[in-house]
Amino acid sequence: MIITPNTTLDAINEMLASIGEAPVDTLEEVENVDVMNCKRILDSVLQEIQEEQWSFNYHPQYTLTPDTQTGYIYWSPTFLRLKGTDGKVYQERSGVLFSLTDNTSIFTSPITVSVVILVPFEDCPTAFKRYVTARASRLFSSRYLGDGQVTQELYEEEQRARARFYSYEIDMTHPSMANNSEIQQLMNRG
Repeated sequence: MIITPNTTLDAINEMLASIGEAPVDTLEEVENVDVMNCKRILDSVLQEIQEEQWSFNYHPQYTLTPDTQTGYIYWSPTFLRLKGTDGKVYQERSGVLFSLTDNTSIFTSPITVSVVILVPFEDCPTAFKRYVTARASRLFSSRYLGDGQVTQELYEEEQRARARFYSYEIDMTHPSMANNSEIQQLMNRG
């Protein structure tokens, strides 16, 4: 069973435990290949799952301000997904925001976008940390241990953690069909 990981070190130690390895005390100056693989997999899973957009990493009205000297809006490596609230399409090019709609990377005023941001592991909700750790543990174990029974047990733990996180997400967002803008438009036609 995955304990509640509060830090990246806790999560990596859970992953190491999934293949019967001893825990480590630090992630500084790591030379242990298993620890490096754990860190790589944990970072990948953290980003992969956050790309789906959740209550804690989505900002529907996020203002980006251009540099006063260059007019550039510098791209943050934490941006996972970004789109203009005015319908304009943007992407990253050479480290700056580029408007595909206007064919420029020079901005004369702030813009408002909706953005999904990569949140560091330590700043994520507890239920999300458990889910990420469980998924990363399963992937790590299946790649480096290959024991079918262990992988199955970790898969079941991952599914339980996923369900707990989805329950958390429902509690946080209170989704309903009435909150869906497309449904609201249909209801207003009537």
